[in-house]
Amino acid sequence: MLFTKASLIVLVLAYCSILAECSFDQAFEEYIRKHYPKNMPSPSRRKRMLISTTRGTIGLGNRMLAHASALALAMMYDYSFHVHSPDVDLEEIFSLPDLRMIIKPEQFKKLFKRNRYNGTVLHLDTSHDARDSDWEQITCGDGKFTADAVIVNGGQYFVPLLVLKDELFFRRTFLDLSMVYALIAKRLFQPSLSVTALIPENKHILGIQLRSFKHRYDPDQDRQVLKCLESKSLIANDNGSVFVASLYPEHSEALKTRLKGATIKTISSFKRQSNTVEQYKYALAEMYTLAYSDTLLVSPYSTFGYQAVALKSSPKDTYSLDVRLACRQVDTVEPCFHRAPTKLSCVDMKKMKSTMFAPCPDYPKRGIRLRN
Repeated sequence: MLFTKASLIVLVLAYCSILAECSFDQAFEEYIRKHYPKNMPSPSRRKRMLISTTRGTIGLGNRMLAHASALALAMMYDYSFHVHSPDVDLEEIFSLPDLRMIIKPEQFKKLFKRNRYNGTVLHLDTSHDARDSDWEQITCGDGKFTADAVIVNGGQYFVPLLVLKDELFFRRTFLDLSMVYALIAKRLFQPSLSVTALIPENKHILGIQLRSFKHRYDPDQDRQVLKCLESKSLIANDNGSVFVASLYPEHSEALKTRLKGATIKTISSFKRQSNTVEQYKYALAEMYTLAYSDTLLVSPYSTFGYQAVALKSSPKDTYSLDVRLACRQVDTVEPCFHRAPTKLSCVDMKKMKSTMFAPCPDYPKRGIRLRN
């Protein structure tokens, strides 16, 4: 049996992906057994615990990036990992590996707002407001990770900084640096039963995710989608089913008119409002539905789109809209670290652009992303 060069590359990538998944699964199972035993102490008496928390104003995509980064930090420094959600019940959205990972708002308030925690606490800011001095604590602060509890107020995907700190740990745990987030997301962000019920059973030949940063319906995006579909020969056939995820139902209506042979499907076009459990349920269901599509087209800059690409676990048949090129082929499932630090005392910043990192297409001046 003869193989073309392209088919051999696909086989090699698939094999490497399987090896990486097995390596991480083994490391993660050992981590779970060690940090979540049957006789696990109560939070007030727990030592070496890391709590990932986020502000109520950020969306689900950013929250997932923040929690995944915090889990990587916890595994790297041998802390038990926990999540604190001040505004929504995570059990309604995710099926977490262990429910004891959750720190309820009342628990968090009692322990850290009323000073009932019996131990030292380190606070880290990894949000979009983080400064170089905050990143300095993570990348250059070896001695500071002796605290009994670490609270990470997150919003960004900062794993590239952790790889700078301990490349050996990540290569040993994940094998493939271009699969770090996808492997974490697969274990940490499994949908709850109520979210699973929202995900259609039938796959779609095309999934389209549209995110407008103008905070209104933008018809230019419809035109860009059509231009992309034509340039990449992705127009659905007469029997095709196309799934559209957007805050604005006008996109579905416009594409239904233009793609006359296709069946346009949606789960929900919810209104932009304060974050609620129901909103997050639909958002996660949309992420998984997009990921299960044969071909995927996502919006640039969007952390929602990053999730769909990562959950798909392969850049094959995955595209991102691009103002200059209509759309571009996605070459990795790793999300971008949008606002990487500009200066660190302990790191040669030239290494930030070494073979381990690539510029972020969405934020080329400051953003970076991992590559193997």
